[in-house]
Amino acid sequence: MDNIKFRKALGKLQAFIDYRPQGRVAERDVITYHSLLGDIASETGQNLDYFHIPDSELTKRVAREKVDDFGQLIENIYTDSRYCDESVFMTNLKGLVNFLNSFNETQPRKIGFQPKQTPPNRPPK
Repeated sequence: MDNIKFRKALGKLQAFIDYRPQGRVAERDVITYHSLLGDIASETGQNLDYFHIPDSELTKRVAREKVDDFGQLIENIYTDSRYCDESVFMTNLKGLVNFLNSFNETQPRKIGFQPKQTPPNRPPK
């Protein structure tokens, strides 16, 4: 294993986590995630297919509806891009993080999700 390449891959994974998509996850973000999976897998020798987002989870969303003069739906017009449901994506991403951290249980977590920061209470005006 090339330790520098592995650290780079983990660094990019942490940045991806820090700036992760919210809500529906665009296909380009899934592609980035899969690229990171491949980088980490090649450096660790681990098969990480278990954390891969299946293609069947990527679907187009309805951009708008076409209706007739009576308001009856004629057809749905879909986006060109595909999206993944956030819960499916986050289950796989967090599973990957948990798996990677399980190899280093004696040390504080090196990668992971940070709790949301709450702003300090502001004094009343």
